[in-house]
Amino acid sequence: MSQRLKTRRISRVENMRIPPHRPE
Repeated sequence: MSQRLKTRRISRVENMRIPPHRPE
């Protein structure tokens, strides 16, 4: 159960830290 919650938290943090694409 804890692993599932941790995976979801990491997914959110990774998305914010590493965006899918940087329009520059």
